[in-house]
Amino acid sequence: MNIEYFTKYLEYDKNGLKAKRKEYLKKFINSFENCNEKTLWTIDYLSNFDFNKNIRFDLFKEIIFPVLLAGYNNKNIKYMIWLAKIIKNISYDKEVAEKIGYISGFDIIKKCYELDQNNIEVNDLYIELMVRGIIYSLHEWPIGILNGNTFIDKNECKIILKNEIPLLKKLDRNKKYNEIIEEYENKLKEYIIK
Repeated sequence: MNIEYFTKYLEYDKNGLKAKRKEYLKKFINSFENCNEKTLWTIDYLSNFDFNKNIRFDLFKEIIFPVLLAGYNNKNIKYMIWLAKIIKNISYDKEVAEKIGYISGFDIIKKCYELDQNNIEVNDLYIELMVRGIIYSLHEWPIGILNGNTFIDKNECKIILKNEIPLLKKLDRNKKYNEIIEEYENKLKEYIIK
């Protein structure tokens, strides 16, 4: 791997020189000699990465994704968390999405939780993603509560109250989402008696 190519890529990217940026990113990607180099670079890169930003897709597809996919397949929680955080990069390419089985970031974090229920980073990301889902599911209220694109029925409400609400309360150890969890629980109860 020639890190100088990546440094040049970043310089050209910062200065808006698209042709040069593309040239040096391609040179950088082609400079990797083996999977071990890709793994070491990916760990270093993602350890300091702002996951609110996008990753250049060719960099993601050629270097980062193969490393994270191997980690996912080997149940490496650190790699699985990173994959969940950058899953939006997968939706751009059918081939990449197929390799991961079209799984969502939420599904990946759920698997991480099943592997290690005491991992704080997993728990925090799991509840964050669950709360995003709750906010979406309540946006049609008072008409109903959504599960995906369809309204849930009273039986599903009972299942959520029995299984999901206790899990949400357990994961919300700092009570950061207490208000939204209570609102969700109350609306589920209200929906059952409608």
